[in-house]
Amino acid sequence: MTTSLNLFSDIDQIFLNPHILSDEYIPNHLIGRDKEIREAVELFTDPIQNGSEGINAVFFGPSGSGKSVVINLVIREVRNECKRREINNFSIIYLKVRGLSNSFVLYKLILNLNPDTKIPERGLDEYEYKKELYRLLNAQRKSLVAVFDEIDQLSNDNIIYDLSRAGADRDVLEPQFINIIGLTNDLYYMDRMASKTLSSFRPRQIPFNAYIPGDLIAILEDRKAAFKPHVLDDGVIPLCAAVSAKDNGDARKALWLLSNAGKIARRENSVRVTEEHVDKAREYFDTDIIGVVLQKLPFNVRTLLYVICYECTHGNRTSSIKVWNRYQEYCSRETITPVSRSRVSQIITELRDLGFLRTRESPGRRGGIFREIEFIQQVDKVIESLNSNDHVLK
Repeated sequence: MTTSLNLFSDIDQIFLNPHILSDEYIPNHLIGRDKEIREAVELFTDPIQNGSEGINAVFFGPSGSGKSVVINLVIREVRNECKRREINNFSIIYLKVRGLSNSFVLYKLILNLNPDTKIPERGLDEYEYKKELYRLLNAQRKSLVAVFDEIDQLSNDNIIYDLSRAGADRDVLEPQFINIIGLTNDLYYMDRMASKTLSSFRPRQIPFNAYIPGDLIAILEDRKAAFKPHVLDDGVIPLCAAVSAKDNGDARKALWLLSNAGKIARRENSVRVTEEHVDKAREYFDTDIIGVVLQKLPFNVRTLLYVICYECTHGNRTSSIKVWNRYQEYCSRETITPVSRSRVSQIITELRDLGFLRTRESPGRRGGIFREIEFIQQVDKVIESLNSNDHVLK
């Protein structure tokens, strides 16, 4: 006979529908983004009204400025409108492409168009995936709008160039077309794009500014339906908004703070969410997660990260070639046995996946490929954490 431990309360005294505070929730109305919504709708006007090609675009702006929620709201409305008008000649596919190879991005597009595809997930040349994608679009007589979230994290521009030229090169036959919409936090993404890709892609650039404090308060007020009536103290929403306004107007952080303040209140069996709960959530958010992560990294990874930090001290950017050269110099000076060049390349990928870096493949002047590296954490903070945990790196 089993005995219940009674770990879970029957009644949640704080939340009514916590999903309303999540990243996945798409409200019916977005605060402070009317202009951006109108611009996003215009991208789909021609495909809906006359079946012709839409507009390529890149949404850019800081994290938490509403890029993802705007495009997802518009996608939802476009799909509803297509259903109402019985339009079924184009598909919208939204993909988060961070960490995906070009071949796997193409495979995901194929899988969305044909869930029963026999094409293997891995193992084929990129050309074979492109060929199957074009074959499907032509066979289904469908066009494609591909939405790439974190488009700057694609391994290179080749997929943008190829897909944006698919119509001109007759890979997809008229009236089919392929449009691309990209989302990025990287304000310099377009500056680094190869000229031939930019010429073919020709995206409309749609900027998203950081939210102002009044917008953040309105957003949180709109989402307080996540809570039971009268559980939020009056100062809770203004405090969450004020904290987030100081951090680049990040709406995602404001929602995170409000959600976690509620969870802390629930954990403490409180019947109200107070400013003190917000302060506790803020302390948790500001915990030195970087320091905790660094302590668990192998020594060789910390060493290379240290080298990359110093390479990025002035300007936050370097390259895999410069990192390799500086790493060899550093290991020689400190009498450290270096890892191989291929292992250095693997470590750079690992650091990218951990969120320390962004990388981008570029052609070398004498042939071959190297990676541009952008350090996206605070360099001085990472160096300080490394020095506090590694005497040998001081």
